[in-house]
Amino acid sequence: AVLCAGFGAGAVESRDAQAPGPQGAQTRGKAATAPDRAERAYLARFYVFVESAAIDAYLRDVATRLLAARGRGDPLPDILVYSSDEFAASTDDGGNLLVSTRALRELESEDELAALLSHELSHLVLRHNERKSALRN
Repeated sequence: AVLCAGFGAGAVESRDAQAPGPQGAQTRGKAATAPDRAERAYLARFYVFVESAAIDAYLRDVATRLLAARGRGDPLPDILVYSSDEFAASTDDGGNLLVSTRALRELESEDELAALLSHELSHLVLRHNERKSALRN
């Protein structure tokens, strides 16, 4: 569909403990910390992540506009795209927003993407994962 024209055979690569983030030793412009590396290594056991600067920039742009509309200076989360045949999006305890390639393939407009991202962003800004973690402990 419209939103994933950048997915090609070379766009997918698995991340592991030696490659903690999308820019090797850097994570979204910040130095990767031990928890970042551990989290990325943990996630890499379950997901094959898509590496595409164009897709990353587009998702970050839409998410930035959504957060700016809220007007509270919320931080932009890492948005991780993973290869999957399931239509899925979620957030994790580390504050990441995960989106499947199938979701991106099936979304037909930026409005649909904004709806999906805003739903997941709301979980982050309302700290739903933190509350779940507190209840589990």
